[in-house]
Amino acid sequence: MKKLKRKKKVVKRGTGWVDDKSFLIIVGGGFLIVLFALFFLGGNRFGSLPHMPMMGGHMVGKNVVVIRDYTFVPASISVRKGETVYWTNQDKVAHNVSATNSSFTTGEIFEGGKGSFTFQNPGVYTYYSTTYPNVRGTVIVE
Repeated sequence: MKKLKRKKKVVKRGTGWVDDKSFLIIVGGGFLIVLFALFFLGGNRFGSLPHMPMMGGHMVGKNVVVIRDYTFVPASISVRKGETVYWTNQDKVAHNVSATNSSFTTGEIFEGGKGSFTFQNPGVYTYYSTTYPNVRGTVIVE
């Protein structure tokens, strides 16, 4: 029995000739490149934070509190009025950093994620993880 050979459908696109399969590969590849750029270069999926110095994949520097092994490190931090405190989560579970007086919350910070709050008023702010209420820390705003 004679096998019929299917002809490729050729469509003119722009200035050259491209078959349907090549066109789909080109368009699909372009889509993946744009998707990659938006996802990996377009910001933080847990909310936008200003650029913070990184070391070993973790934020370092002024006003940074690390959530690690169900503790806040450092447990107490002092900042000036108008400064921002940044929390970065190195635990396997999400934490939501909230003030005991309900004056601020970061929302859920997942593993590897970051949260922040800018303190506008002087005072002592005790905070905790709503996931693990015994995990507590303090921000002193001067």
